[in-house]
Amino acid sequence: MLALNRDSGVRRLLEREAVAHGVRLDIRFEVSRVSTLTEMASSNDYLSVLTELSRPKALQKHMRAIPLLGEAFTYPVGIITSTKRALSAPTATFLNTLRNHVARTSGEEA
Repeated sequence: MLALNRDSGVRRLLEREAVAHGVRLDIRFEVSRVSTLTEMASSNDYLSVLTELSRPKALQKHMRAIPLLGEAFTYPVGIITSTKRALSAPTATFLNTLRNHVARTSGEEA
């Protein structure tokens, strides 16, 4: 997983929710700029969580944004990842677990 540094609100929210639910985040790279994060996500088998406001207006052709809906979020949040290749099994499992947890805790469908 790629992540913004701990100064970002979405990172603090993600860590708080992970601790509250016994989830260990495996953050491989920590960056301070959204542009660095999106470039790395578009070229590797990583995913990241961003606010809708942080997401680039025009995602690169080989990127996708997956919205996360839930009451824990006070602003739109989503996952960005590359479309160049399929996610690895652990990455796909994490994505599904995160989406299902958010949906379950907010009463939404994943």
